[in-house]
Amino acid sequence: MVRFPGPNPYEPRIFPFFTPYEVMYRELKSENEQLFRRNGVLAMLERDIITKKAPQKWQGNSMDELAKLDVVLCFEDRIFDIVMEDLQLRKPKDFRPIHVICLDIKDTPKDAKIGGSLALDLCKLINDLPDLEDGIPQAIDTFETQKQLKLLYAPLNI
Repeated sequence: MVRFPGPNPYEPRIFPFFTPYEVMYRELKSENEQLFRRNGVLAMLERDIITKKAPQKWQGNSMDELAKLDVVLCFEDRIFDIVMEDLQLRKPKDFRPIHVICLDIKDTPKDAKIGGSLALDLCKLINDLPDLEDGIPQAIDTFETQKQLKLLYAPLNI
């Protein structure tokens, strides 16, 4: 489930996974545009709409889909743990490397905006590497030094 703050802490606005961001946006805007604009939810959804169609469940990815990934970037320690456990419990496909990184960001609209900018900086560093395998640890060190942040990082073979 995807949860957004509602009119009070006891009434979060909840949507099932795979609900398109566009649908969430339209519903929340028609429900109470002032509230969801003020608490930053509509701005966050506007950014999400540009990124992908809908929120996804990690566990729904097949090994064939995961085999296409080089890097997985998580935004919560809890999600990092879920991804790590899932990858370690799956039967390896061809033992190709995958790099799991966590940039822990508070789940608020304000922090999500900052986290998005930090994630972009990290992805640019990684994208510019001539050799992904050997370069990621150095890119992470560089990022941590520049941003004064600590990332979780685990290389795996899947």
